Amino acid sequence: MKWMAVPEANRVKVTKDFKAFILNLKDDMSWDEFEKISGTSKHMLQDYIYGKQRYQPTVKTLKEIGRRFLISPEVIQNMIVWDKDLENLSRDEFGLVDSVVELEREKHIDMTKLCKYMKITGQTRSFFFPLKLKIVNKDFVEFSYASKNCQFNPNPIRMKRYVPFDERLFQVFGLIQAEGSKYEKNLAFVFTNSSPNTIKFVLDYFRETWCINEGWKCDVTAWNYNSKENELEAFWAKILNIPENNIKIRKGPTYRLSKTASELGVCQLRLFNKTFNSIIMKLLEEIKTFVENNDSYTGHYLTGIFSGDGAIATHNGKFRYIGLAFNQKSEELDHYHKVLKRCGITFDKEIIRKNNRRCIIFKNWRVYYKILQITNGKLFLDKTKNDLFINGVLENQYFKPLLRLNRLKGGIITAKLYSEMFNVTTRSSLDCLARLVDLNLLSINQERPHVFAMTDEGYKLIKFIEKLER
Repeated sequence: MKWMAVPEANRVKVTKDFKAFILNLKDDMSWDEFEKISGTSKHMLQDYIYGKQRYQPTVKTLKEIGRRFLISPEVIQNMIVWDKDLENLSRDEFGLVDSVVELEREKHIDMTKLCKYMKITGQTRSFFFPLKLKIVNKDFVEFSYASKNCQFNPNPIRMKRYVPFDERLFQVFGLIQAEGSKYEKNLAFVFTNSSPNTIKFVLDYFRETWCINEGWKCDVTAWNYNSKENELEAFWAKILNIPENNIKIRKGPTYRLSKTASELGVCQLRLFNKTFNSIIMKLLEEIKTFVENNDSYTGHYLTGIFSGDGAIATHNGKFRYIGLAFNQKSEELDHYHKVLKRCGITFDKEIIRKNNRRCIIFKNWRVYYKILQITNGKLFLDKTKNDLFINGVLENQYFKPLLRLNRLKGGIITAKLYSEMFNVTTRSSLDCLARLVDLNLLSINQERPHVFAMTDEGYKLIKFIEKLER
């Protein structure tokens, strides 16, 4: 059993068993020795045991006692008097994997399991309120929060009980990780992007999959609309299927004007429901933990991240390299490092921090090949952007020689044949063949060392390139 999700500074009431528990730990030690070992004030403990027994230790103190004396959290938590509002906090929360169920041979997330012991943080103080859920029918569930004195009572949210555990889920939450507001205390769910198709992709997902159709609004910040406010409102209302009175247009400040600013502006998609935002933040954290420790769906998650925070650098219209932006004030860099490392892609995050960079830059063709393999050739949701990346990789000066493998398959490969086929010198052909062997795309025949054979990795590369070129 894990420790409950309660702030460490919170003071909690303890049962009478706590007195016997402390005396048993102290045993033959003096109070001074016990204070040094436990890190707890001897005066407070003495007052509790021999005095009025009003001692209320902090959660941090109880954790420290458990750590120093090697006592399980369950033993200590059983000696805590839980208030009614906090009765669920002594239980473990369900993780993402624990919440996945199979329905009609497809995996779904049971939202009642995922959110059963979930807590929400109050606005003015660091305090938690338990989630209330009401199963409406076999397909729908309603979530809500309420404080004991009803001072904090956000609107409930009704949604699908079972959410498909599929590639679209990971693409959308990759986008939310990149472009969504990730502040737990927000009163609204917020997603920001300048691409109408990306905004529509996220909105359609929650409408179709979660059945959340009402309450959506958007604020559009524009720089180059030249007073065509009505046209902009009509455009966003039509593409997002949102009433025009739910769309607000404002002119962006000049100091934030970019050379590449879209004439359509930057859209902030909003749903003013704290309950919904808290559920999204909970699921996002679970998905981040999942992709850091599992290989499945990592490619779809990367597609979402790069579609939001990814960029392609070009020169005279030609591809140069790709980059992934991150927030320096958050833990995004560490998270991206863990996810990419699991995919076999490494970079030095300490150098990035030292140089105060805000973007991870990828220039190595081997990294491009790995990224394309992981994402199944779809790094960006935008087709134009994705095609630019694929064509740039295929025309890379280091990657281009690998395309020759397609003409070598099915035959005996020698240095002489290679030089005649591609009109290069014998020495150059040997260098190229040695490089292909080093990449495990060709192997050397042990009985005839001058003859090379295609490996399984080589055939796999050929098939993958054919797929990309289509």
